[in-house]
Amino acid sequence: MLTINILPNRIKKLISIEKTSKIITKFSIFLLILITLITSIIFMGKLFLKSYLKTVEDSMSMNKKSKNFGDDIITIEDILKNTTIIQKEHANYLNILEDIILNIDNEISISQIRIDGTKSEIIITGYAKTRNSLLILKNKFEESKVYSNIDLPVDNLLEKTNINFNIKMNFKIQ
Repeated sequence: MLTINILPNRIKKLISIEKTSKIITKFSIFLLILITLITSIIFMGKLFLKSYLKTVEDSMSMNKKSKNFGDDIITIEDILKNTTIIQKEHANYLNILEDIILNIDNEISISQIRIDGTKSEIIITGYAKTRNSLLILKNKFEESKVYSNIDLPVDNLLEKTNINFNIKMNFKIQ
């Protein structure tokens, strides 16, 4: 059996771009849903903790005579204080991920984003169809006030098309 490919290259490229666009759109929707879900969980936890704190405060005012109960309240307050400290120290990386996604155009696909909060460092690994699209992405990061020390190795820029790249940069959470 003989297979003949009669589609012009232009149409093949359009089909490929359309497929890539659909994949990126689905990935973006997935990330948006994931971000919304995580935010909802955090918000519900906050509401639960506020409700629980109010209940504890009401119980404390009713049962001041019970020393054991008072000790339990102090323990709970200490746990809540520690939880508050941990939440303040924990960085919110969702804004950074959202910013990265918004800076990516259709000619770039990301395969991995690594965030190291202790070093305030991000490493993005991916694929760019053209050198120009990769340089545009680098310029977007350089223009942003969130990122600094953007490192795009020269090896990533040797090819004009079909580039596997790694971008390393520092960030600051606002």
